[in-house]
Amino acid sequence: GNFIFGAPIETKQHLRKTMKFSLSLPLDMAFYRQLSYQRGSTLWTEAVKNDMIEEETSFCYAGSGKTITNFTDEELSEYCRWAFKRFFYRPTYLLKEVSRCVSRKDFTILKSLRSVI
Repeated sequence: GNFIFGAPIETKQHLRKTMKFSLSLPLDMAFYRQLSYQRGSTLWTEAVKNDMIEEETSFCYAGSGKTITNFTDEELSEYCRWAFKRFFYRPTYLLKEVSRCVSRKDFTILKSLRSVI
């Protein structure tokens, strides 16, 4: 699953609802990212039109422009890190992954988890 945080209308309540939704899905993996604006995209064109970013800007994340979002770049980065940890460090997720490792006799993911815990 891929989840994007930082839309111009989003509030902390929206971020929490997105996180809750991601946890309710039967996903094996989840990725949490900041919204980005890339030159030529519809989102970028709209942001330039509404004077949210400069036309010379070819790429930026929400939180790094004028008024692209209700959050700072640091807040969105921290929220993405928190969401990642919340998803992958759930006991049910960890138990499921350990069970998969045992059934496959492949313990490489356990080594990876040990390095980040």
